[in-house]
Amino acid sequence: MVDLKSGKKRLQLEEELKNEIISGKLKPGERFPTYEELSKRYEASRATFHYVLNHLKRDLYTVSVERSGTFVSKRLPCRTRIGMVFRLDENENEFWHKIYQAAMRYNRTHSDYEFVVFRSRILQVPLKEEYHELQDQLSRKMLASLFFPFIPESKNLLSLLDEFPEIPRILFASAKTIKKQSTIYLSPEHSVRLAVKYFKQEGIQRIAAIARGNVPQLSCFQKEVENGGLQTCREWLVPVTKDVDFAIENFTKLLLSLPPDRRPQGFYITDDHLLTQVQRAVIASGIRVPQELKLVCHTNFPDPMIPVLPVERVGYNVEAIAQAIIRLTDMHYAGVAEQKIIIPAEYERDVADPAAKLESTGKAVNH
Repeated sequence: MVDLKSGKKRLQLEEELKNEIISGKLKPGERFPTYEELSKRYEASRATFHYVLNHLKRDLYTVSVERSGTFVSKRLPCRTRIGMVFRLDENENEFWHKIYQAAMRYNRTHSDYEFVVFRSRILQVPLKEEYHELQDQLSRKMLASLFFPFIPESKNLLSLLDEFPEIPRILFASAKTIKKQSTIYLSPEHSVRLAVKYFKQEGIQRIAAIARGNVPQLSCFQKEVENGGLQTCREWLVPVTKDVDFAIENFTKLLLSLPPDRRPQGFYITDDHLLTQVQRAVIASGIRVPQELKLVCHTNFPDPMIPVLPVERVGYNVEAIAQAIIRLTDMHYAGVAEQKIIIPAEYERDVADPAAKLESTGKAVNH
């Protein structure tokens, strides 16, 4: 009979039984021991057993089947529930929201994994309040992995994560700068390369880029354009800050007012939030699209918004990101640690039909 410490019997017994399930001693789908069977192994009251069994059921380690008894869950939370940690600060963006939406769609259509979302305000409140829910789920062994769309740097957050080193962290990055972590990468060069390829196929020679801030696509745009044998210039690369979005429309009008042989024939718009301003300027200018001007916009799929003017879209499929998070979780528990998955950029062929299949230029690659 296992000796349980007085005053901590409930916590110790709950920990003991969860570890038996996690280790496989009690297998998924197997009938869970009865009160009588447990009492032969542990010296505790029926009230203690009742409390612990209720907690195991609450934490999804067991399920009760009417007239059949209690069974070990076939989907253990410590292997199938993926925590997504978002922060509510000035760096939150629409792309994160689309990743969140993709995860929720997965929850509605699949039953093998479940995404659980944690949203916290960074450095606004003490640790015990800031990450209370996340800390609670981790301590109850209810998460298989944690996904961060940002690089965790908060001392509070890092201190909490250090308490649970066994839980893998999956990071998200747009550049290969992270070492010794399971990481999902987006390649801005690949996105720009596809845009340039489209312009080249359409016979476009002169291209301008319109961006909100110094986004990664801008840093490689000029090089990719020149590598493709096309033309651009510094004056045609426009990093506009958030608070002066109105300048996008004015600058677009200015470029389109140039003589036909000196103005851009194509615009690469690095943020779909800027598309409205660009479209307004194009319509006001009287330039014909697509006869005189080609537009390529970076977006993230699926995106149900239908543009006013013909626009070729290049970007990343957020459904593929959700699948990559699952794959990296699987790899960790299969003993394949510190994997990298690159999500390829692709064209979106039919934004009018959200269910339309996307034509991918390649599959996600493991490294």
